[in-house]
Amino acid sequence: MPVVAEPTIRSVILERTAETSRIAHLLRRTAFGVSPAELARYVALGFEGAVDALLDFDSVPDMPDPAADIPNFDPERIASMQQRWVYRLVGSPKPLQERMTLFWHSHFATAFSKVNNPSWMWNQNELFRRHALGNFRTLVHEVAKDPAMMRWLDTVTSKKGRPNENFARELFELFTMGIGNYTEDDIKEAARAFTGWEIRNNAFFFNRAQHDTGQKTIFGQTGAFTGEQVVDLAVSHPATARFIATKLYMHFVDDHPSRQTIERLAGIFVQSNYELKPLVRAILLSPEFSSEAAYHAKIKSPVDFVIGSVKTLGIPAYPQLAAVLASLGQALFNPPTVKGWPEGIEWISASSLLARQNFANQLATGRNGSRQPWISPSEELAALGITDDEDVVDFYLNVLIDGDATPSMRSALLSYLASGERTPGRRGRDGKVRGLIHLIMASPVYQFN
Repeated sequence: MPVVAEPTIRSVILERTAETSRIAHLLRRTAFGVSPAELARYVALGFEGAVDALLDFDSVPDMPDPAADIPNFDPERIASMQQRWVYRLVGSPKPLQERMTLFWHSHFATAFSKVNNPSWMWNQNELFRRHALGNFRTLVHEVAKDPAMMRWLDTVTSKKGRPNENFARELFELFTMGIGNYTEDDIKEAARAFTGWEIRNNAFFFNRAQHDTGQKTIFGQTGAFTGEQVVDLAVSHPATARFIATKLYMHFVDDHPSRQTIERLAGIFVQSNYELKPLVRAILLSPEFSSEAAYHAKIKSPVDFVIGSVKTLGIPAYPQLAAVLASLGQALFNPPTVKGWPEGIEWISASSLLARQNFANQLATGRNGSRQPWISPSEELAALGITDDEDVVDFYLNVLIDGDATPSMRSALLSYLASGERTPGRRGRDGKVRGLIHLIMASPVYQFN
């Protein structure tokens, strides 16, 4: 990130402006949220500067491999791989790269439950990270030959005369064009093109003897197509640009894109030869992204809730976070189906809300402190010179929900804080402030990005 004179943390949080709220919205959607200090650094860049800083992660030095910080790390255990990724989600200086890694993990959904190889799952994760905002065509080609994907969708069982249709079907339906833009015959013919694709020595291997070299008719075109050529046909199909533009728009903005917006974004995608960075930049700079309709309009996934809470409160990663995510229904490296993880209301139920509130309570109160770091709200407020009840309430309302509170909610929180002892310590002021933080995190609006 470029070095820019930073406004003070206190002024950014308490003297809230429309620009600050817009940047906070950007960081919730792209970076899983940020601490007050990080928000101040992005605010100094302005909105477009913040977008470019997030996008330009190739120029940012990467974090050290967190494996060394994980107790009893074992690369042959999926739990260790999950913890390794959690540390990256929390601590990476390239948050948009991790956001896109997660996006592609769900888009090209592959689960350890069937792959059963932790190293393959991590290698695929690194593949998504390398190509997070690179060229989509290149990404699909590499995913097609990725061992985890080949085992997950049974490409390894596809032989001449006995083609397996699983990968061809999902390539068309889920990875590129979407339903309604191909026929069953297209799938059957395309499956023949992927015969002879095998894994040897943990890498893709083309077994020419098992490859069907015959003529195939796909999307009305006939030729002795190879698997690579089928990938090109799928990526170049007119429906693909619209499908990917729609999915990325819905991930970052809202669930109701207009046809005109998607056509415009798809045009940018095609004109850039399927480069992802120009497409994502156009989405983030679009008027729709900063509109009132998009603000706090998407229900947080477990990753958004857990990682966002930890990052916003300035808590370092710790190994148990991976288990928390699993308990909330989003076990990393184990999406439930070939369609990936759900979005929206499916994340919310009576039991999941209770689990979210319990996690928020654990963070705010510092209970179970032997297994996780504690926040220090009294020290934070003292460092910023914040003592007045109204300022304390407004500080945490702005940090946690961007000030999106009704007058009655704010009044209730003020009454709660004023009712406590003024003495220092967990039984006095510090305890009430921790309770205030928990109440805000338990509010309905905190469940939304």
